Amino acid sequence: MPIAAQSAAFRKSEPASPENPSVRAWISDGTAAGNLGDVYVNRDLGHSPLTVSDFPGIVNVQYGPAAHAAQAHVDHPNTLFPDCAVFGNISRARLKGAFWRSYGRASLTDPGLAPRMDLLYRNNQFWVIPAHMDFGKKDIGDVFPGVAPFQFITVGSSWSDQGFLRAALAASASFPKTTKQTIIRRRLMGPTLQWLLRRTRRGVETEDDYLSPLAHPTAFDAPRLDTVRIAEKAHALQPEQIPPVVSLSIINSRAHPIRYPVAGRDYPDSISEILYATPSAICFVLRAPDGIRPFLLHARAEGAHESKTATFAWRVVHGDASAVKFETPTGETANTPEKGFVQITVDRRNIKERIDVACFAKTDGTEWGAPAFISFFPIPQEGRVYRPDGKIASIDYSNPEGVYSDPLVSLPRHWKDTYSYDDAGHLLGWTRSYNGKDTAAFTAAGDRIVGRRDDGTPAKAVHVKYTPRSTNDPLEPLTLSYLDDGEPFDVK
Repeated sequence: MPIAAQSAAFRKSEPASPENPSVRAWISDGTAAGNLGDVYVNRDLGHSPLTVSDFPGIVNVQYGPAAHAAQAHVDHPNTLFPDCAVFGNISRARLKGAFWRSYGRASLTDPGLAPRMDLLYRNNQFWVIPAHMDFGKKDIGDVFPGVAPFQFITVGSSWSDQGFLRAALAASASFPKTTKQTIIRRRLMGPTLQWLLRRTRRGVETEDDYLSPLAHPTAFDAPRLDTVRIAEKAHALQPEQIPPVVSLSIINSRAHPIRYPVAGRDYPDSISEILYATPSAICFVLRAPDGIRPFLLHARAEGAHESKTATFAWRVVHGDASAVKFETPTGETANTPEKGFVQITVDRRNIKERIDVACFAKTDGTEWGAPAFISFFPIPQEGRVYRPDGKIASIDYSNPEGVYSDPLVSLPRHWKDTYSYDDAGHLLGWTRSYNGKDTAAFTAAGDRIVGRRDDGTPAKAVHVKYTPRSTNDPLEPLTLSYLDDGEPFDVK
């Protein structure tokens, strides 16, 4: 069936929105704001268009010839609309080559996109994107490196976004006028809709449910969408009940000297462990070999009334909760997790899948609002072995289990590193092997050993630089290699 016919058939089979009669009645009696002035933006070339006539007053953005010529009309959004609530969808995916992905995964992996999406989110924009092949497929599963509230990911492919887009617009129409005006003035439309769609998900009934994995999947499925409940909860929301939005930052200061691993020295790569770091979402790719990893975070609540003090909650909403501890930072007494300061300790040794930590905030008179997320991503292609004392024994980077690993997160490499220690447990260095044959040895500082003393200790070494290398196959990703960087030096 042609795409246009598929789209038409889908829209025809879509059940009539049961919230509409109530919403229209509220608009008629003046208790709801309606969609007048809301902005709709389609970024998939009209592949999955909203039926805008169902939402009277909405502004449907159209792109002119200049935008088309510059390709500014498609894929990720690129425009602020000051003082407007913006609703958009991108029912597209990259399908060919080694870097295939949904546009939701691209938001987290393409350089610069996460900060842009976060900026739009914090300026009243709400974007819905299908997961396509990135979630729920039997042979792959969930391949997102993290989650972020600046996009709403749906289970399925084309048109799976429509139900949630319509629900968000129904919520916008249902808000009382003063509530909607306050939301837009405080630039909270994106966070408020994220809270509503998660809090009203079927099966999420209590506050504890909302703070649990039930409300925060990687991708959202249509059967759990409750459009009636969304509209009713939106209509009941008063200005003083609008929940705050969480802003996150990584702490690394003299008062809290957490040592974060350095690329090329602590692990073989040229890129940071931080895949993205925005106020609403942070992702750490766990590249370093350490088994126990401490991270310090600070959360602030924004958008609430200035006189109100926020309380924070931290929860594991995806992955192995037993591998995570939330503690007050060392030396602190007043700055506790409930006040926004937390040390998150991750036991890296046995985790096989991503861990998502959600941070929530509320003030007097509000519910827990939209989450901000900290994701901890173990690279699937690695085969790790840890010693009984918790220190790393070996890392096989050659993908021994043959699992999918995103080349934009970690380039393929084909070696194994085996670590050695002295009798006191101090790291001496590691030996690198290809296909079972030792090819290089490294100091504990990550330098390649090029000469040894009579007792076998390193005498000379050279710095190395990790760099991508072409495979000469346009359908295959680059591989990671390394080169000597500079002249050999004496090892003290």
